[in-house]
Amino acid sequence: MITRVTIVVADNHPIMRAGIISILQHVPNLCVIGEASDGLQVVDMCRELHPDLLLLDIHLAKMEGLMVAHLLQGACRIPRILMLGTTSNAAIVQAVFDTGVSGYILKNVAGNDLLNAIYRVIRGQKVLLGIDKPQINPYPALSVRELLTLRYVADGLSTKEIAGRMSNSPRTIETYINRVFCKLGANNRTQAVAIAHRERLLLAEEV
Repeated sequence: MITRVTIVVADNHPIMRAGIISILQHVPNLCVIGEASDGLQVVDMCRELHPDLLLLDIHLAKMEGLMVAHLLQGACRIPRILMLGTTSNAAIVQAVFDTGVSGYILKNVAGNDLLNAIYRVIRGQKVLLGIDKPQINPYPALSVRELLTLRYVADGLSTKEIAGRMSNSPRTIETYINRVFCKLGANNRTQAVAIAHRERLLLAEEV
């Protein structure tokens, strides 16, 4: 029997975040102890509040959800993480689970399906919900950090700015960018971003 479960809800969109919290508030043993709108807030909140579960938007301001999940793996008390996204692209789905999360669900699932996913994750199960079959990725798999770098490149950030977001040196970021070029068959940032949009490789890409 599952007793009280403490939850932090992190979503980039206030309306979506409020809707999720509204669903959870009607369940007696689920207790929302915090909410956040950007990745930096999420990391600080989880380290301070030690929730049992983190509902984590894959695309957040200031720090992407994948980076949040990666950083929290080094926390003294790691919450179970259920990631929320809008894409079924195989490369991104694989990258999500590579960060050590317990589950990934699409944001268009019904409220009951969300609750079911939460209980399964709390019981220690792996969850992939809302996706019948991930979209095939024709390119070599991008690592978590390569995907994050590609996302920031698409946002127009400079190498120095990306390095700050990802806590790496500019030289390391250049290495990630060159790997992305090689894997996507791109010669420059513009080509890489165009391919990423076409193949739905960006974290916030709609299905």
